[in-house]
Amino acid sequence: MRPSWIPILVGLIAVGCGMFAVLPVRWSPDISHGILAGMVMYFVGFTRTVALVPAGEGIRLLGSGGLLPGVLYRVFGFLLILVALAYVYFERRLFFDITWPVLILAAWSLADSILNSRGKSKR
Repeated sequence: MRPSWIPILVGLIAVGCGMFAVLPVRWSPDISHGILAGMVMYFVGFTRTVALVPAGEGIRLLGSGGLLPGVLYRVFGFLLILVALAYVYFERRLFFDITWPVLILAAWSLADSILNSRGKSKR
């Protein structure tokens, strides 16, 4: 992590905490969940975006050709997915059990991340 990006991490943690502060109380939101969500937003937003920049080029956040649009797209995509899953889990779970589909999809995502490191499948 570049030292100049630490304020971005802190800002995303603040966004995560703010988001969890406005979630319905019946969902049992906690400040620790907001901190975790903020850290995940940072890693979702930057990991692939930064890895796709050629090594010889400087990495700019702002300006022409900067990383910010791609980072924001990935951060807001994560937030949308998180809130949609939370809504279905906390509001619609009473009508049908979604525990196993959520666990299966989470395991799939984790396995895909671990087993396909840097896009190369291990044989």
